[in-house]
Amino acid sequence: MWFNLRFALVFLLAFGLSGAADAQGRKRPPPTLVGDAVRQETASETAAVVGRFVSLRGGPIAARIGGAVDEVLVGVGDRVEKNQTLIRIAEDRLKAERSRRRALLNLASARISSAKASLRLAQQSANRLARLRKSAAFSEALLADKQREAERAAAQVKEAQADYARSKAELKLADVDLAYSNVRAPYAGVVMERHVDVGGFVPLGGPVVSLLGIEAMEVEAEAPTERMGGATPGAIATVRYAGVTASVPVRAVIPRETGVSRTRPIRFGPLPPALAAVAVANASVTVDVPVAEAQSVLTVHKDAVIRRGKDPSVMVARASDEAGLYQAEPRTLRLGPAIGGRFVVLSGVGPGDIVVVRGNEGLRPGQPFKLAGDKAAGPPEGKKP
Repeated sequence: MWFNLRFALVFLLAFGLSGAADAQGRKRPPPTLVGDAVRQETASETAAVVGRFVSLRGGPIAARIGGAVDEVLVGVGDRVEKNQTLIRIAEDRLKAERSRRRALLNLASARISSAKASLRLAQQSANRLARLRKSAAFSEALLADKQREAERAAAQVKEAQADYARSKAELKLADVDLAYSNVRAPYAGVVMERHVDVGGFVPLGGPVVSLLGIEAMEVEAEAPTERMGGATPGAIATVRYAGVTASVPVRAVIPRETGVSRTRPIRFGPLPPALAAVAVANASVTVDVPVAEAQSVLTVHKDAVIRRGKDPSVMVARASDEAGLYQAEPRTLRLGPAIGGRFVVLSGVGPGDIVVVRGNEGLRPGQPFKLAGDKAAGPPEGKKP
């Protein structure tokens, strides 16, 4: 009997000590959560409209010389780079013309040499007669004739030099025509239509292909005239396409109204790199157009908002007495409209407050936790960490 009682007491004592040690071992460290600061931003009310990408460059590419088409190097749908050759025009006549003009330039150069030699000879004769002025055999009339010959020779030199300059310019034009036999793309784009084929003849200025620029694009949208108070040049709109959301400034408001729909076109650009990388000409996009003047508002990240019960709330990271730790403090919010991935806050938090955006659903009021990245999501100014 006593033995069984002693055994039971020992068993209970050992079990109690083991349970306490196990509970101590299961005590979890404070979780590390992600926070985001409440921001004071400049924003405006927006209205969602449908827009489209428009290319700033596009149209027929003209031939700068006329001639027979020797080779077509692109087809419809091909993407081309700037200065890439599109077609080649026959070069045989152009090369022959260049050779002829080179020969004319050489001839003009020879005429300059001949005219200069005649000038030197006439000047020598005139100078020789001038030295015999005191001689009995001197003739004033003969000296005047020699001086006129020298003047005429000088004029012939100038004429030959002018002819040389003209021949040189004509040779340069021949070089230009020869270079233009390769019709090149003036900008990067996609071939939308081909207007010539091998064996055909393209006149001077005739179209060879129609090209659509793919690098320089903007967004155009039609917005209601009565709701364009904030759509002024420089105002920021939000454009959404293919999973990309980007801020794009208003470049211009076109002074033209559509009579039936009472809308006016707005151009947005330049596009940021992320949006330009996925832009496709004429593809539809969603544009949040500013409809009111911009004003300063307080915003909170959408992921921080907890919707339980009647009013939305957030968990604010309140500084703790223990270094590196924060305590969860619930705050009830009064929210305004959404702006991108954030909500306008009318009351409940202040600028610089840190709210939990990941792990906030499971937080209890007063629960200690850590914030990932102290600098990125630390406590508000004036509060000790």
